[in-house]
Amino acid sequence: MIWINFLISILIIFYSGRKLSTYGDIISDKTGLGGGFVGVILIGFITSLPELITTISSVSLVKDINLAWGNILGSNLLNITVLAFCDFLIKRGSVFRVFDNGNILTGLFSIIITAIACIGMITDKDIIFAGNISIYTFIVFFIYIFGSYILYRNALHQKDNSPTIQIENSSNHISTPKLAILFLINAALIVAAGVSITYTCDQISKITGLGSTFVGSLFLATATSLPEIVVSVVSIKMGALNLAIGNIIGSNFFNITILGLSDFFYRGGSLFTSSDKINLLTSTIFIINTNILLIGMLLKSKRRFFRLGIDSIFAISLYFITFYYIYKGIGNAL
Repeated sequence: MIWINFLISILIIFYSGRKLSTYGDIISDKTGLGGGFVGVILIGFITSLPELITTISSVSLVKDINLAWGNILGSNLLNITVLAFCDFLIKRGSVFRVFDNGNILTGLFSIIITAIACIGMITDKDIIFAGNISIYTFIVFFIYIFGSYILYRNALHQKDNSPTIQIENSSNHISTPKLAILFLINAALIVAAGVSITYTCDQISKITGLGSTFVGSLFLATATSLPEIVVSVVSIKMGALNLAIGNIIGSNFFNITILGLSDFFYRGGSLFTSSDKINLLTSTIFIINTNILLIGMLLKSKRRFFRLGIDSIFAISLYFITFYYIYKGIGNAL
C-alpha cells in the first residue's frame, strides 16, 4: 500500500507539475518577461514547488530534517545529472556547451548558496534568532534576493532569442481568470501530493532500513524533480537549450532557499547544525557537478563518447558514485 501511495503521488506531481510549467510559460507570454529570466526565476520557482511542500512537510509534520536535506540536495544533484543525460537528445556537442551570461551567473550563485549551507552543516554552533531561526537562513535569503536582483538586471541588458516552452499550444487562448484558477488547482494538487509523499517516504525509510538521508536523496528527490525533468526534456527537444539549463539551475538556486524557509517551521534547534554530516557529500558533489556544467559552457567542447559529452560523463559518474557511498554509509565518517 505504501508503494501504491508513492506511485499515485508521483503521478499527481508529474501531471500537475507539467501543467504548472505550461501555465507558467503562458504567464511569461502575457507578462512579456524574457525567456531566460523566466526560465531561471518563474519556471524555476514553479517546478520547485514539490520540493517546497515536501521539505516543509518533512521538518514540520514528519519532523525528519535529514529527509528534508536529502530531498533538496538530492533533487539538485539529480537535476544536473538529468541535464547531462539529455546529451542523448543533442546531435552535436554537449548540452553543457550553451553559453549564456544569465545561466553562468545563476550557476555561480547556486554554488555560493550551497557552500553557505555546507558551512552551516560543518559548524557545531549556530546563532539563533527569535527562538529557532538560524543565522544561515538570513544569509541564504540575502544571497537569493541579491542574486535574483542581479539576474533581473542582467536580463534587462541581454536580448533573449530563445524559444519558450510550448507544451500545449492550445492553452495559449486561456483567459487570465481561468488561467489563475487552473494554476491554483494544480498547485493545490501538488501540495496534497507533496504532503502525502513525505509521509510515504518516511515510512519507506523505516520499513526498508535505508535511512531518511538515502530515501530523501533518491526516492523523494526523484519524485519532486519530475517537473524540472519534464520541462527540460521538452525544451531541449524544441532546441530551447538556454531555457532548459535556466530551468535546472534556477530550480537549484531556489531549492537551497527552501531550506531557509523550512527553518521557520523547524522547532528542534538549528536546521543546519542538526543535519547529518553525510549530506555534505551530496552537496559537495553538487558543487563539483555545477562547476563541470559551467566549464562545459565556457569550453564548448564538441567531443562525444557514446553520444555523451565528456563533461556529461563526469557528472553522471559522480552522481552514481555519490549514492554508492551514501548507501554504504561511508559518508558518516565526514
